[in-house]
Amino acid sequence: LAKTLQILETPVDANYRSAVGEWGHYSRQAAYELQQDEEFIVANETSSNDSRQSAQPLAPGATVRGTVTLGEDTDWFSVTVPPESNTLEVKLTGTPMLKARIELFDESGNSIPDVHATIEPLQVIVKASVTGGSRVFARVDEPPRAVAFVWDNSGSVSRYRETIYQSMGRFAGEIKPGLEFGNLLPFQDGGGTFLLPAWSDQPHKLQAAINNYDRKDGSSAAESALLLATAAFESWNGTRAAVLLTDAETTSDNRTSQLWHSLAETRPHIFTLHLHTNGGVGGARSQDLMQSWASVNGGNYTFFRAQTDLDVAFERAACHIRRPASYQIEAATNYEEPPGPGFLSVETGDAISANAVELILDASGSMLKRLDGTRRIEIARNVLTDLVNETIPEGTLLALRVFGHRKPDACDTDLAVPLQPLDRTKVTGVIQSTQAMNLARTPIGDSLALVANDLEDVDGQKLIILITDGEETCDGDPAGAIADLKEAGHDVRINIVGFAIDDAALKAEFESWARMGGGLYFNASSAEELESALQEAMRPKFQVLDGTGTIIAASTTGGEALELPAGSYTLKVLTSPVQTFNEVAIKPEETTEISISTD
Repeated sequence: LAKTLQILETPVDANYRSAVGEWGHYSRQAAYELQQDEEFIVANETSSNDSRQSAQPLAPGATVRGTVTLGEDTDWFSVTVPPESNTLEVKLTGTPMLKARIELFDESGNSIPDVHATIEPLQVIVKASVTGGSRVFARVDEPPRAVAFVWDNSGSVSRYRETIYQSMGRFAGEIKPGLEFGNLLPFQDGGGTFLLPAWSDQPHKLQAAINNYDRKDGSSAAESALLLATAAFESWNGTRAAVLLTDAETTSDNRTSQLWHSLAETRPHIFTLHLHTNGGVGGARSQDLMQSWASVNGGNYTFFRAQTDLDVAFERAACHIRRPASYQIEAATNYEEPPGPGFLSVETGDAISANAVELILDASGSMLKRLDGTRRIEIARNVLTDLVNETIPEGTLLALRVFGHRKPDACDTDLAVPLQPLDRTKVTGVIQSTQAMNLARTPIGDSLALVANDLEDVDGQKLIILITDGEETCDGDPAGAIADLKEAGHDVRINIVGFAIDDAALKAEFESWARMGGGLYFNASSAEELESALQEAMRPKFQVLDGTGTIIAASTTGGEALELPAGSYTLKVLTSPVQTFNEVAIKPEETTEISISTD
């Protein structure tokens, strides 16, 4: 590596001003930035374009400037596509950062499918195939934001401790439920952990975490803490912001390179609150570090020397985070020869990726009906027996719950096999002895509600597979049970296998429940299809996301290749832990193959 870096300048005329250095002690602007003209010559949005019905016309080639505010102001625009065009490209640009997002809709109000998005630091370009002569609507809003509070608790900031916690408590108390989500990370050697297990939009939870924190940590490891906070943003699809308070007299743990790679990948808005100290690193180098982190994605640098300064610094950070999101929008149309689709194949090994599996078997009265001459319960018993003996590895943590098998006109649900390492002989014996009970009812909601107790000793991802041939008949609330599992922080994936179900509305309901549970619905109309559905339900699920973070397709690994429009996507494989593949290229008429590990 080079030990010396030289910057050489040659004056171009008598009025030349150096491009190196800062103008003002806390400004990052130098001569070049100060002399630039306004980049955009634009019109402003109208004041009434806050609904699709009042959308502001956006002529191709024109640029309009506007602002949106989280939970308060949304802007709508409409583009009339010329008859000879079949492609619409809309560019959304932010200054100095992009905090807004865009979605396209057709004249019926439906989201336009197969939208390809290209995301750059200050802009996103969405491109879609459209019909000539049609009218397309663009909605611009600010997505929900996640805010991480990351603070120094070393001796050098100890005299500001009470002010720090009071200021964080005030900010947390202003969190807007459903719109803002926060978490708290004190500096800890080695990176540490957040005070809450997940992002929370509840002010009282955040304030309680602040009040209950024992404040025993004492660390100067700014880089480790910022790296951990940045990594936590990877799964967040909305705006990402971090409030970092430190004197930047950071202890080095050789994570500088890793931190900058993470910052480049997740691009959070970092608001640095710099405590000025005398001596040590607390001079120019600490300021350079704080300003550099703040410059990653249009954040803001400020400083404090006294208690009153810190109050102002927090207020400034809050103001920057919550101020309206400025943007410029422009549209272009043209004709392009439509490319053919491409394909994505995701393969994995035979191992189960979840940390535990729970099978829930419907043995209610309807399972006594015959399918091709054989009772449904017998088919289900045989297929489950094969699944246990041939697919699920010996020793896998497994539980078996059965409902509807004990009394007529009852809503019983029993944990037939408590959670334990799979003993194939024992489990198949229980399955084969299960009999359906005539007139017994179907307690799907109660069975799902008991999953938390069934698997309470399991950390990490839990796979639940429900096999049923009918609707909820015990006044339960399956959707509510699934929501409660998620709200309680359980990492579950709920796959539902519908057996011999012909009712389209019931299938749609099962699909909705599975989607809420992070899983998929599989329909089976025969013994062979039931076997295939269960095999597929055991495999890890994957999601395909476009450039805006929207899930456009989902399937399971090891299945048929998924057809996708040509473009670049993010692939998330829901193993434990989740595996993410960025910039997966899908080329026309080609199959992109991704192999993953479940070790």
